[in-house]
Amino acid sequence: MKKKNKILIALSAALLIIMTACVDKDFDTPDINEIPYDPDKVLTISQLKEFATDGQSKRFEEDYSVFATVVMDDKSGNIYRSAFVQDATGGINLRLMSPGAIYQGDYVRINLRNTTVNQYMSLFQIDSVDVDKNVQKLATWACETTIWGDPKPVVEPETVTISLIESDAFQSQLIRLENVEFAYSELGDTYGDTVNQFTSVNRTLMDCNGNSIIVRTSGFANFADEILPEGNGSVIAIASRYRDDYQLLIRSTNDVDMQGDRCTDDGSGNIITIQEIRDLYAGGTTILPPNVAIEAVVVSDYENGNIHGLSAVIMDDSEAGIVARFSTSHDYALGSKIRISAGQLELSEFSGLLQVGVPIGNATYLGSGTLPAPFNTTINEVLSNMEQYESTLVTFNNVTITGSSTYTGNLTISDGTNNITAFIRNEATFNGEPVPTGEVTLTGIVSVFNSPQFIIRNLNDVVE
Repeated sequence: MKKKNKILIALSAALLIIMTACVDKDFDTPDINEIPYDPDKVLTISQLKEFATDGQSKRFEEDYSVFATVVMDDKSGNIYRSAFVQDATGGINLRLMSPGAIYQGDYVRINLRNTTVNQYMSLFQIDSVDVDKNVQKLATWACETTIWGDPKPVVEPETVTISLIESDAFQSQLIRLENVEFAYSELGDTYGDTVNQFTSVNRTLMDCNGNSIIVRTSGFANFADEILPEGNGSVIAIASRYRDDYQLLIRSTNDVDMQGDRCTDDGSGNIITIQEIRDLYAGGTTILPPNVAIEAVVVSDYENGNIHGLSAVIMDDSEAGIVARFSTSHDYALGSKIRISAGQLELSEFSGLLQVGVPIGNATYLGSGTLPAPFNTTINEVLSNMEQYESTLVTFNNVTITGSSTYTGNLTISDGTNNITAFIRNEATFNGEPVPTGEVTLTGIVSVFNSPQFIIRNLNDVVE
């Protein structure tokens, strides 16, 4: 093995003559470091990821190698002790033992000994990469040829759509989105937060069909204080992921070209009531008319966890309600007044419940609103008129809660004449709390999951 390594080093040193001819400027040439190489143990990135599916991981004890091009480094400060590399089969994140030392455009061989391939929050990564011991540069960012004189592989961004990114087919790869723009509600903001640098900021990028994706920027990025562009155009970025959130990481604002006319309105369109929206629904998927907006109050309580974090139930002065299903988790507390730019958004039913799909950037917080008074009614009245009461706030008097001694799973709400099911999510802050044994006054939201349901928002909804 020592003899083989000496031959490789000697060959590499000789080929430095070729390397110095790769450019006419005084750029550094790749270091010749003695990193073991077994040509019979070469993996593609796609093959490497197979070791980390379904929560598995693999630590390498042998000299397996991966050849790849660095498509994002940590020089801009938008990522730290990290890099993204890509070959013809896919991309992957490198978690580095120390920052720097490899740069965007470098062509490298990664020796996998003492590294681990796994997933962190659904992002595939090679963990514990020591650049000095695991990475051999075969061509620097400035060179057009490798140390062998071959053309250096160059990665060009793949033009994709937001939907394709969310299929996970381009994870950790260099992509281009066209005809996109930042949400109107965020114009005037900066990419990141240079005051609270340790807090990364999510901005919303939208296409002209209402699809949206997060652009995440560190407060340490050297472009964090730059103002978001106001127009429409293209973005080159790395497609990344954090749990179920797909997000873009921008390398430089040179990769952002948005000088065209915007395709979305400013959210100040004609106000349309929720009842008018419900009346427009024609089954299947219905597209709302252009240049309309909703102003409504949030009557659900995401903070207490008994409703999905993407959903908010809203009501307006028409005394009707509907579910706003956001593209990412929202933070609109109970009682928040919001404006939604609703033009061209989709109306559809999920398991029988009518909802409007809302890119998170289409919503603007208007301050604290006035909660509507709940309808004082009966279970029988609600079940007989679901179209009227769906997604509205109601109060039932003199009802009992049975099915369990604690708030968990499916409970039965009964007034002695009829019943309705109340489902308690595992994530509810009051899950496991004792249920009153006698009659109570109960306030909550009428919902549907294939059949009528009742949402208890928090324990203040239950009055003994």
